[in-house]
Amino acid sequence: MIEPTPLVKPIFAVLVKVTSSDDRSDTRQIMVCHGLSWMDPVICEEWKGLSCVIMVHRHTVLGAGRIRRETCYYVSRLEGVRALELLTYICVHWDIENRCHRGLDAICRDDKHQTRVRCSAASHSILRGMALNAHSRIFASAHAATA
Repeated sequence: MIEPTPLVKPIFAVLVKVTSSDDRSDTRQIMVCHGLSWMDPVICEEWKGLSCVIMVHRHTVLGAGRIRRETCYYVSRLEGVRALELLTYICVHWDIENRCHRGLDAICRDDKHQTRVRCSAASHSILRGMALNAHSRIFASAHAATA
């Protein structure tokens, strides 16, 4: 007689989420690996509390048929979290990140800035933030005046 194999908790979870708007279509595929027994014990020791490894592959079709693909990897201490929840956390994180830094990069070319001296970099960062604040207020007041 063949003994049934006991069911074990799955170590991988995969989810595909498709969103679209007028001019773009996003397909995000997330793969979450909860079982980390395959990892080198030395790495596991250095990353105490590590619960899962995450891969997010994003395929975006922009207007005019342009395609952009990117794959990002994450590590997490969150336990028992489903793939959809993790994808939501990651999307919210990048939404906040983009809202905070898009203006600095677009107006001040923040990503191209190469100040090497620590105190100078901090001072420049403060000044760029102040300039962006002033720009945003001027832009907002100009829109309020025309409304």
